[in-house]
Amino acid sequence: MTSAPTLHDLELFMYTRGWSPQAAGRSGRMWTREGDRLAVPTNDETPDYARVAQFVIQRLAEVHRNDIKLLEERITFFSSDVAEVVSLADQAEDGSIPLPAGLGLVRSAWDMIRASIAASRNPKPAFGRFTPSVLELAGQVRMGHTRRGSYALPVIMPLPAADEPAEQVFHTMTNADVLIDPVERRAMRTFATAARTLQQVVLDSEKEATQRTLNEVVGLGVSRDLCLAVLRAVQPDEVDRLNINFSWSPVLISRDLPGAATFPADNESRLLLRRAADKLRKPSTSKVTSASGPIVLLSRRFEAHRGRIGVETFVNGHQTQLDVDLDDPTYEDAIRWHGERRIVQVVGMVDRAPGKRPLIRKPQVFGPVEDIMDARA
Repeated sequence: MTSAPTLHDLELFMYTRGWSPQAAGRSGRMWTREGDRLAVPTNDETPDYARVAQFVIQRLAEVHRNDIKLLEERITFFSSDVAEVVSLADQAEDGSIPLPAGLGLVRSAWDMIRASIAASRNPKPAFGRFTPSVLELAGQVRMGHTRRGSYALPVIMPLPAADEPAEQVFHTMTNADVLIDPVERRAMRTFATAARTLQQVVLDSEKEATQRTLNEVVGLGVSRDLCLAVLRAVQPDEVDRLNINFSWSPVLISRDLPGAATFPADNESRLLLRRAADKLRKPSTSKVTSASGPIVLLSRRFEAHRGRIGVETFVNGHQTQLDVDLDDPTYEDAIRWHGERRIVQVVGMVDRAPGKRPLIRKPQVFGPVEDIMDARA
């Protein structure tokens, strides 16, 4: 069993399942839904909260016909994004792995999350050292309990929604028009995108990834640091493969959230990952910028048959709005992607005029990140 979920996450889950709170009493309040009634505490710091919360979860599992253990886990991590880093050894029937592999998995997860946070702010082929802001956010990441059947290490990124009242968070979930990812979700999205892209470009491709191909996907979070972190976790004499599965908190409404990546521990796969890491060691000589984020500005210029959009993103490690000029057909696509709340990637030369926002006048690549990834598959 996991520890008791916070009252905040318990209430959020109930809001999303159609429960409505009534007036609070001295120690709790009644919640109702379609004739069902359920008493819920109003304070999760009392000595008996864990016991009462367990009863509430049991009743919720009965009402919604869910497995109680899975439901408890979902509620516990309701305000967090979770990357489950799974090390699999097929020959071990009890789901265990060698102790050195377990130690390597923890270190690998730590390196992967730091590389992903860094890439979410300022993508580079290689980092080496990480800035204090990267390490500060990495310090907020939690590690959950492993599960029987495989060595699964939950890497938990709490989202800012955990600091706001549940009712306010639910209102934002259901009424927000344009949502900008906080740095926590952006970091986990980069982790997922980079892991899946690394698998596609390095392992799934019919040809070995070239220097140029690898440089093109740096903007999606791929880095030498990520390659080395994966290599550390796939020792062929210890495990058979590494799976990274992502589950996303519903408190942030986002599109195009990648799901999973798999890295075999065979010698051929390791060799391809090692060669990719070596190629990414070399600094890129390209002067183009790759950035991603939601579209937050739409401005058409009818006389020029063009439009300008704004993407909320990071440029050179600083959060900013990056403006992009588009031709009419592409601008029409951008209008649709904005309405669908899709995350887009843009690649091109950035103009930086004093006192003005950075601008890409002629993007070399522009489109939803998920579509760009699928095109590479």
